[in-house]
Parts: sequence; structure tokens; C-alpha cells
Amino acid sequence: MQALIAAFAAELRRHPHPSATTAAALLDRLPDTVPPPEAPMPEHLAGALAAPGAHPLTARLAAIAGRLPWLRVTGRDMPAGFAGRHAYCDITGPGALIEAPDIGFGAYLQYPETFYPRHWHAAEELYLILGGTALWTRDGVTEVPAPPGTLIRHAPFERHATRTRAEPLLALWVWMGDLDFASYGIDPE
Repeated sequence: MQALIAAFAAELRRHPHPSATTAAALLDRLPDTVPPPEAPMPEHLAGALAAPGAHPLTARLAAIAGRLPWLRVTGRDMPAGFAGRHAYCDITGPGALIEAPDIGFGAYLQYPETFYPRHWHAAEELYLILGGTALWTRDGVTEVPAPPGTLIRHAPFERHATRTRAEPLLALWVWMGDLDFASYGIDPE
């Protein structure tokens, strides 16, 4: 777990955005932890971890992916075309594997041929794309392809959406600032 966190922090330092530097510093302060026992992995994860052209950090994630608490959101609050078509895990944050009040960090998997409708939240968000080229939309920018190695930033309450095509999207994410999920909103499809 610490090897993934340290490698992600080092990768963030390579990007010039001040938020990437802040996130790296917050990740550096996290305590050591032991991953939980083996857990089921979501559909499409094994393929995403082994995809050609993936970012080098994918190997670090692959080493612990089967021990992370992957969640699939299928509730009534998610649009029908998106519900159950993605998975994520919280590695750090309030109530996560590593308790951290000021930074949320984890992994995200979006299944092929899936549209994550416009959504927003109070937290500032960074995504480092590990595998798959998805189309990203945010306020004022429409469907820009983001291949592995791309760092994407969403400002607090900036509306953004993601569309995958034939390949799944695999990314590491960070939330900073207001981590309260109560601010999350999503448009219906």
C-alpha cells in the first residue's frame, strides 16, 4: 500500500499544477497501514490492470488491487445507465482504510461503453489516468480524450462527466478540501 501511495505522490510532483503538489504533500504524511485480506475484484479490473499502454503506476495498483474494498454503486440515486457500471475504492479519507481527515485517495474503474453523467462536489478533485482513454467533459470543455498519464483537475463544484468507449477507464483519484460527500450531485442521464 505504501509503495503505491509513495509512487503516486512522486507522480503528482511531476505535474506543474499547485494542487498536484499539495496532494503529494498530503499523501506523504499518511501513516503506514496493512491492506485487508483478499477481496473480490470488480468486473473489468483484471483487464484494465493488464492493458497495453497503461501508466507504470498500474503495476503498483495491481499488486494490491485484490486486497482493496472495491464498491459498486447501484442505488436509486444513480442514473440507470451508470448504476453498477463502475467501481471505486477509498484508500484514504474519513472512514477509509487509512483514516485521513484532509485527503481522500483511491482508485476508480469505469466500465466500457459507460457514461458518467455530469456531477459535482465540494472537494477539489484530481484524476491520474492509469489505463484507457476516456472522454472528459467539464464546464466549458466538451469531450476531450484523456489517455494514460493525463492529470485531470476539477475545481470545487465544477460540473464534469466521463464517457468510456470500448475500453475501461482506470484511474487514481484525490479529493482535497471539503470531503463531505453530502455536497455530491448528479444529473439524470
